[in-house]
Amino acid sequence: MLKRRISTFTKSLGSMSYAQLFGAWMLNAAVFAVIYLFLDRVPEHGVVHTYTHDTSPLAWYDALYFSVITGTTLGYGDLIPIGVSRFFAALQSLVSFILLAATVSKIASERTEVAIRDVEALSREVHSLLTKKGE
Repeated sequence: MLKRRISTFTKSLGSMSYAQLFGAWMLNAAVFAVIYLFLDRVPEHGVVHTYTHDTSPLAWYDALYFSVITGTTLGYGDLIPIGVSRFFAALQSLVSFILLAATVSKIASERTEVAIRDVEALSREVHSLLTKKGE
């Protein structure tokens, strides 16, 4: 049952266009930014400015910035999650990594298909040349 769900999920990721994958990644960043905004309102479960130790509520652009930085796994360290936000930051990194892996896999698959077609065409050409030479 789980195998079939994973297979269906990977097939649906594989069938997405680059624009759809990028859109999914951006939606991922936006959804997690909203989660960070809400969690920041709960004491001891938000995001803290490392250098200033400012505990004032996050602005929407700070939440989006943190979400994008977390999603790209850069993690500059200027904002850090505390409490439950740490779980969501880890979850976001995982989801973002899966979307990135799907994109890289799609690129590699398309390049491999092109290479296989080129090798097959070259093979047919060599075969026809050898056949003509042998006549």
